[in-house]
Amino acid sequence: MKKIGIPLLIFFCIVLGTIKIWKKENYPYQLSIVAIFQNEERFLKEWIDFHRLIGVEHFYLFNHLSSDDYLTVLQPYLKANLVELYDWPYPSQEGDEADWTRVQSAAYREGINRATGNTKWLAILDTDEFLFPVKASNLVEWLSDYEECSGILVNWQVFGTSHVPKIAADQLLIEQLIYQAPVQEHMNTYCKSIVRPDAVKTCCDPHTVVYYPWSYAVDSAKCIFPWKFHASHPVQIDQARINHYWARDEDFFYNHKLARYVRWGTAARREACLKRNEVANQYRNHEIQRFVPALQTLQAQDQQTLNR
Repeated sequence: MKKIGIPLLIFFCIVLGTIKIWKKENYPYQLSIVAIFQNEERFLKEWIDFHRLIGVEHFYLFNHLSSDDYLTVLQPYLKANLVELYDWPYPSQEGDEADWTRVQSAAYREGINRATGNTKWLAILDTDEFLFPVKASNLVEWLSDYEECSGILVNWQVFGTSHVPKIAADQLLIEQLIYQAPVQEHMNTYCKSIVRPDAVKTCCDPHTVVYYPWSYAVDSAKCIFPWKFHASHPVQIDQARINHYWARDEDFFYNHKLARYVRWGTAARREACLKRNEVANQYRNHEIQRFVPALQTLQAQDQQTLNR
């Protein structure tokens, strides 16, 4: 019997792998999100509801040592099977931002594993990031134009506190926080990924997804992304974008965000954090607010359904 050469064997593996990924269409979910959170009680509900509105059907959430009342917020979504909640009780080394990145990335990898075979598309986000299509009505509609791709990279736009002292319980974050950094500012070059989890080999950090050899990622213009670390020059936000509410309001910024950065470094880190918020409070942007009426309607309906 004639032996199959190694190059031919590799070719068959690639073909079979491709068939395995692209022929499967009977996913329970078309679009899901994986995220890790810590003490996000004030913001979780709006973040989940917004993404439900624009087409997300399921959430893989990892609780990282929260001490607030996050479980009360999540209970209706758990009951409705919209959220899968996992404890991620792995502390990071105090003052070591790289160690926190390792903890975060490990949660993403676990989420990708759980999503594989269960969701067609998976967005890898943080809970201060709001992903949305610029022109399409929802993300699933927008993603239908990327069927042949393994992943799409989406630039974020970093928002500051917008000088809001504290967002009230009856107010929407996306209505109150309206100032961001200039579009092409360096901090906006970072990208997050929407992936076919079946095609992902690993996640190295929040901005680095490694695909199997038969797979590839593109930017929103469908150009294959050649770099390992996912940053885009120039920034592309004409198809989809992520509003990165990095600072949230002033209460969160000064009592949580700034305090965390101080723990990660010296006084210079504190000054850099303050400067970043200053830069992120320059440019007024209301684009996301086209979703506000529908989001308010969804939340009103939830009072009669989810919270029963």
